[in-house]
Amino acid sequence: MKHSIKIEGFSYKLRPVVIADAGFIVQVRTGYGERSRYIHAISQDIPSQESWIRTYYGREGDYYFVIENRLTGKSEGLIGIYNLDVKERIVEWGRWIVVPGSLCAIESVYLLYRVIFEILDLRGAYSRTLKENEPVVSFHDSLGALNQGVLVNAFEIDGTKRDAVKHFVDREAWEGRIHEKAERTSQLIFEKMLRKEISKMEFHHIGVATRGVEKEMDYWKILGYSPEGDFFSDKLQGIRGVFIVAKNQPRLELLENLPESRTMESWLKKGIKFYHYAYLVDDIDESIVLYTNRFRGKLISPKKPSVAFGLRNICFIMFANGFVIELIEKN
Repeated sequence: MKHSIKIEGFSYKLRPVVIADAGFIVQVRTGYGERSRYIHAISQDIPSQESWIRTYYGREGDYYFVIENRLTGKSEGLIGIYNLDVKERIVEWGRWIVVPGSLCAIESVYLLYRVIFEILDLRGAYSRTLKENEPVVSFHDSLGALNQGVLVNAFEIDGTKRDAVKHFVDREAWEGRIHEKAERTSQLIFEKMLRKEISKMEFHHIGVATRGVEKEMDYWKILGYSPEGDFFSDKLQGIRGVFIVAKNQPRLELLENLPESRTMESWLKKGIKFYHYAYLVDDIDESIVLYTNRFRGKLISPKKPSVAFGLRNICFIMFANGFVIELIEKN
């Protein structure tokens, strides 16, 4: 079913599957050996998957989602709702598979239940898991879903009849115990992931806006600062500057406008001297996604080469409180 439901959580979001996801679907459903044996086989031909998606668009009551990492913007799994019983207001969910190493499991299910109970306003949902897929059976049990026992010969996969374990969650269970547990666990995972992402950043310097670099440097010499290298001019950025360092103190970047440039003007008019903190990052594109999507930062200066860093890319992001960070590509 071609739907428009989107929902965001702490670290992850669910968005509708689109034709362009065909390659990812083939990869995640066929490329991870052990996990693939618990689901129905599909063709590895991407055009065939594109055709399947077009057919799926015509199915009423069938909602297929990509699980996307909000911190990196990368797709990490698939999950879906189908077999909707409109009269009983009950639905089945499944098609659930995640890439190895992803932490999206609990939050993807948490978000799916929110779709089921909060957006679609249904009465309950069930899942059927192959009996031998013990980790997933255990997941449902530990989350608090009602284990309704084994369904004999529930599926036929690769020509073999296989048993499944059925779990059921109604609105009372969702609101009474599962919602809070899943939400709290999702939040803890987000905090863990965020610490990991932030730990990848390496502090480099504090940017200092000046009317004149040489005059400004005279004051910093009093505190033991001296130039770290040569002066540089960057016509693309519209600035001239120099890095200065002192023992046991942060590196500073003293900057002034080039003639005819107004790059520093807004900070100078506001009397803001220390106007940005700069960090080295491994993947500048991932970091831009992290700080603009997850933390609602505004990209005030898009990615562009910088003379000061050997033409490596830099960008500037401003947060709602006016704080600005510079991201610098490591390589």
